[in-house]
Amino acid sequence: MKLMPVMTTSFLMAVGLSNAPAEPLDWRFRSDGTISYLDQGLEHYFGENGKPVDYVKAEHYFAKACEVNMAAGCWHLGYMLKQGEGMTKDPKRATRLFDRSCSMGYAPACNDLGVQFEHGHGVKADRARAAVLYETACEGKDGNGCVNLGLLLTTTARTASETARVRQLFETACVLENGRGCDRTAQLYFHGVGVEKDRLKAAELWERGCAFNEKEACYRLALVSYRGWGIEKDRAGAVEHFDKACRLGHAAACGDLAALYRNGDGVKKNKRVARRYAETACALGHSRACADYGLSEKNTR
Repeated sequence: MKLMPVMTTSFLMAVGLSNAPAEPLDWRFRSDGTISYLDQGLEHYFGENGKPVDYVKAEHYFAKACEVNMAAGCWHLGYMLKQGEGMTKDPKRATRLFDRSCSMGYAPACNDLGVQFEHGHGVKADRARAAVLYETACEGKDGNGCVNLGLLLTTTARTASETARVRQLFETACVLENGRGCDRTAQLYFHGVGVEKDRLKAAELWERGCAFNEKEACYRLALVSYRGWGIEKDRAGAVEHFDKACRLGHAAACGDLAALYRNGDGVKKNKRVARRYAETACALGHSRACADYGLSEKNTR
């Protein structure tokens, strides 16, 4: 199936407030021509440019970037604190950093601050405040903000206009190359929720979402390819999509691949490969894969 055209969007990093220390417009370099604190933090965080992954150094440089009002530095530091990467989890401090970064106009931080308020992480839960923050993030072209606002509104959507608003948010996220947005939009078309049922369009949207490495989109694309729902049956293509979803960490996809290889369904029967996929599925928490192969989730990790 031909992939839908992908619309490219810019991903701009905010560099701070007007009263911030003099930093060049190119956030990668300081005024003396050396690499910025933010970029050094990213190199150590991701292990780029010959540097090993080092969360301690990444934390140091993100903190320095935040000190000079580089919004993305505050956000990255907040994310590390939220996840407990290289340090003890500190949701309250993470919330403060997201708040600071969001106040400087950094959309991803507004989204993560919204998540904190929606779920009461490091702050008292406040769904109304979360909705405002998600909308701010979405308006700042952060796809996750659009999706999260749509999901929040889904819980109260009753009228046609409210359902249309949810769909518009998911569609906006998909245009912003957010795979979750494509997946959610596809589900609406597949089931005919607020729109005329269109399984071909759903499959196209799942293909788009899978191209953006959204595991749920890859998994659902595999299912419709395997069953021929809205598109021609394609067992070989289904195996490819299951495999990608599995590599992205989708437990059920790994479990389904184990069954396909065990039974020789769409692929050559291979018990060794089947067991390998089952072990991966079990490690990801797929209880049936654990049971079918007599595996222990603890021992497969």
